[in-house]
Amino acid sequence: MASLARSNGANSVILAGPIPEAVGTTMCSLTITDAAYSRIQRALADSPVETPIISLVQTAQAKLPPFAMLRAIDPDASDGNLHDLALERSGADSLSQQWNLIPGVYSREDVPIESRIEIRGIWFSFSPKWRQRMKGWRLDAVGDTLVLKDAAGKAILPSNPEASGGA
Repeated sequence: MASLARSNGANSVILAGPIPEAVGTTMCSLTITDAAYSRIQRALADSPVETPIISLVQTAQAKLPPFAMLRAIDPDASDGNLHDLALERSGADSLSQQWNLIPGVYSREDVPIESRIEIRGIWFSFSPKWRQRMKGWRLDAVGDTLVLKDAAGKAILPSNPEASGGA
């Protein structure tokens, strides 16, 4: 099996492998900021998986008005009633989605070997197709969510499928 790692700056690594020799090498470069590294380390620390691998997982949550703001309207309301009030005030059909990118922790043995890459001592799962696209990309964290950006700084993930015509 081939495995190559070369430093390309303080936190950037250019990687190939481990992948079978017959497949060849798929080069990618991905910089992981300290903030993203810290967020991923927290997810790993909270996981019981013995041989973990990180997969970037996109999730969505409806953005509702904060309960504290609604409690001022009805101080005696139960949390369930506050939720209903939030839906009523926001319009149930018009709730906007908050898209997040989180580190999903899975067992390394469940991921095909050609999709495994080690970066800064953490195993990641990226398909060979994604690794070919990832040239000069950056993984950062904003608050509790990760952000994957291309070499030009455009956010690739999280993305809003509704904004791009998806479902």
